[in-house]
Amino acid sequence: MRVSRPSGRAARVLGPLLLLAGAAVFAPPPALAQDTDTEAWRREVARARILMKKGQHAEAVVALRTATADPDGARDPDAWTQLALASEEVLDIRAARDAFRKAVEVAGGTGADEAAAGLARIDGTYGEVRLSFPGWTPEGRQDLAFEGLLLDPRAKAYVARVQAAFQAGNVQAGAVLLPAGRYTLAGFGFEVQAGTAPVDVAVVPPRHRPGGLMLEVAASGSAMVSLAGSGGLGPAAGGARVGIAPRLAALPGGAVRLAVRGTFEATGSTSSPDAYTGESVTGSAVRGGAEVALALDLRASRKVAVVPALGYGFSGFSGAWFAAQAVPDGSGQAEPGEVRLAALAHGPALRIGVTLGGGTGPALLLEGGADLLFAVPTGAEPGAPVGGADGLQYGTLEIGGGPTTWLSAGIRAGLAFRR
Repeated sequence: MRVSRPSGRAARVLGPLLLLAGAAVFAPPPALAQDTDTEAWRREVARARILMKKGQHAEAVVALRTATADPDGARDPDAWTQLALASEEVLDIRAARDAFRKAVEVAGGTGADEAAAGLARIDGTYGEVRLSFPGWTPEGRQDLAFEGLLLDPRAKAYVARVQAAFQAGNVQAGAVLLPAGRYTLAGFGFEVQAGTAPVDVAVVPPRHRPGGLMLEVAASGSAMVSLAGSGGLGPAAGGARVGIAPRLAALPGGAVRLAVRGTFEATGSTSSPDAYTGESVTGSAVRGGAEVALALDLRASRKVAVVPALGYGFSGFSGAWFAAQAVPDGSGQAEPGEVRLAALAHGPALRIGVTLGGGTGPALLLEGGADLLFAVPTGAEPGAPVGGADGLQYGTLEIGGGPTTWLSAGIRAGLAFRR
């Protein structure tokens, strides 16, 4: 067979046409030739679907996060829905909830039925609590117990993961998402409600919680300063105090207590001249009293509690100095002075104490306080006959009008027992 070759003129015409035809056959389509980054997020979504079918959910989460980080991908409800589904599979429930919400938001209420159903599923199963640890810092293993029955296998696996993290010591203040139910953390119980706004939970374990009853035994010392009407009880007094303080109400990291205390104090031997007899009066003054107070028992740290109290007290004195004057029977001027008399007193009391120890058991007690005392004499009646110095006889005794006012300040140190 003979093959003819085109003439020179035909070759010149057909050559360019054949080149164009070849270009049309072998050139890539325009869309593929313009494969730009604007479509990269779609490839990530498609790759994530394949990874999820293979069970590689962690890798799918990475791909979908890349896709939703793209401005165009962030506007695609399906990308967010796929991210939520993949996050659920790796038990990142918070991320799944947030991705479902984003899918519903981007869809504008339509075309995101799967995302809306997923969001309802999570909100119907889980609730959020904000944990705080007043007065202590969780260190080391912390046991989180779920009191109930979980039917959802994924929720059960999620709780197991949180429990493992707490047992490994990964516990800190902040928000935690948990399946609804009753929990106990370090012996402290709390409730999680599904679908509600975050609830604040102050975790105070029993070993850090103030005991229901507090007993006090302490040595006391005080000094009194006259504010009006006398020279006071003496330079100083020492003694002891005992008290009992049952818990009225529990507080986060503390308690409200009703404190009932009794105090017995005595001065040392003193000697002062009596204004009317001129004789030296020597002896000790005794003070005994009772006090009722409302106290707060607040944990400042694991080993330290602050116990402020405001109360009202009643006291009796065997001898206290009162301003008085002797009125002579005959001529002469009345002589002012002081007289030692038994007395009763009452007034408000303010205390601030610190205990060093655990929430229960013995603790060292240190306390400072002040009492405002309004005292009235009981050892003599106005008009009682009194004698004068050097045989000079006075007629009657007149005690200064109104109660004598003292300010008593003191400190106490001893032991407090909580149980």
